[in-house]
Amino acid sequence: MLCNVCKKNEAKVHLSQIAEGKTTKIDLCEFCAKEKGLDEASLVSDLINKIQGKKTPSLSSSGGEASPRCRDCGYTQADLKKTGRLGCAHCYEAFEGKLRKILKSMHPSASHVGKTPEKLKAKKIPQELEARSLQLQEQLKRAVKREQFEEAASLRDALKEVREEIQKLSSPLRSDDKE
Repeated sequence: MLCNVCKKNEAKVHLSQIAEGKTTKIDLCEFCAKEKGLDEASLVSDLINKIQGKKTPSLSSSGGEASPRCRDCGYTQADLKKTGRLGCAHCYEAFEGKLRKILKSMHPSASHVGKTPEKLKAKKIPQELEARSLQLQEQLKRAVKREQFEEAASLRDALKEVREEIQKLSSPLRSDDKE
């Protein structure tokens, strides 16, 4: 496979980006990858946009305002743009606004909308059971407060059954997982 940029050398670097439901793939030779700044740990999306001649979202501040700096590590937006990485966990707070803009331009959604693995789906506790448990707890409290002990006893038993079902669904070794 030939490099998409020089169309001469064999491609050794293969990049993919999914944005707005479209997949963009770029294959580069080592020389073109180095020339485009891949060896400097630049963001893949920046590289793809640079190759395609598109403008990338800017991390630099506008309007003459002071550039945010991380209070813990001292990282600046220039450092973030240069390396494509954050300096520490507190950088997420320091650069939150800019990071949101960048991520919004790269991803169609702010929350995960991908597939859930089947085994994980099976182990997930159904929301209906959690809601039913909370509902029964509240009803039980009210029945005890009103001194309706027979109703409270039946609510207690129902709550116990729901909790057992939740426990069964959340235990690590369910009967269908053995083997």
